Amino acid sequence: MVWNFQGGGIEIGETPEQACIREVKEETGYDVDISRLLHNDSAKFSFIAEVTGGELHLDKNNEDNQDIIEAACIPIIKINIVCLTPIQLHI
Repeated sequence: MVWNFQGGGIEIGETPEQACIREVKEETGYDVDISRLLHNDSAKFSFIAEVTGGELHLDKNNEDNQDIIEAACIPIIKINIVCLTPIQLHI
């Protein structure tokens, strides 16, 4: 799983890793363990993470999720390579 906190953010007193774990849970229902930092560009962090529990679902009762259309798990091989930058491909 690759995650960027485009719709979320780091809360006061939270590390980027903690924000990733919290945001993934809130937006997908998954529990994750972060394997490593993939990329850091200013205030945007990308992590490699492993799903360790939970179930994929979108909690529309969470006010912060109202702008999310769908939560999905897409194998990385099915992602359109044309849309990825070289740093995103360096996994």
